[in-house]
Amino acid sequence: MTLPVYLVDDDDAVREALSLLMRTVGLSVRGFAASEAFLGALDRLEPGCLILDIRMPAISGLKLQERLRARGVDWPTVVISGHGDIEVSRSP
Repeated sequence: MTLPVYLVDDDDAVREALSLLMRTVGLSVRGFAASEAFLGALDRLEPGCLILDIRMPAISGLKLQERLRARGVDWPTVVISGHGDIEVSRSP
């Protein structure tokens, strides 16, 4: 059984392209345009893998991950960015 993938990215084109790519290899993908939308749906979702954009308005991918951990959600997570640098890749 393959875990569903939840992609949280505010860029429509990136979200759609990555979703299409993952679906071509048989993955079940559900996209969210904002962290708030994902958090609002969380209680109805089965456990899965997260792909989080690091830079989003309101709640960044890293802040979303912190909020999820505080709620006891420790799903496998990949953080992506189109604007990464060395400082952003370091853990606190």
